[in-house]
Amino acid sequence: MYSSIGSTYETGFGHDPGLLSFLAKTLPLLPAHSHILDLGSGTGRPVASTLAETGHQVFGLDFSETMIALAKTAVPNATFALGDMRSFEPLEYWHVEEGFDAVFSILSLFIFSREEIEGMVGKWARIRFTLFGREGWRWLLGRNGFEVLWEETDLFRPPVEAESNEEPHWFFVARRL
Repeated sequence: MYSSIGSTYETGFGHDPGLLSFLAKTLPLLPAHSHILDLGSGTGRPVASTLAETGHQVFGLDFSETMIALAKTAVPNATFALGDMRSFEPLEYWHVEEGFDAVFSILSLFIFSREEIEGMVGKWARIRFTLFGREGWRWLLGRNGFEVLWEETDLFRPPVEAESNEEPHWFFVARRL
């Protein structure tokens, strides 16, 4: 599905004001020159591009060859790999011995089942990180040893050419206890 909508997806979601605001609020929470894992990185915009432009080392993972190709072009100073976030092991892709400082998973989890999401979050807890996610995660994050630092919602209004509906986007920032 995502391979067939690559550049159209970026047109619709690459300039999401709520997401851009979220990134601006999140950047000060990250250590300088962080190693950041971007799961479901898509075209690389705006998440990987914003993070890389501010001096962070970004490692993006997506299961769409088209999205990875677009991301490599859009964000040449980040590293991208083709893979499935449900089963990947970060060190098999990248040798980041000190671990990741943050994990971003933006607009990439709604295609998975609840069980798959719970399994992924449990795995992320074993990687040194700060998590960013969606509504309903307070309980799941708390159960896996995270403290929610703040949360907000934004009504995303895509441009007409995206041929998509308005949708609420929930943003959570949590830190491992």
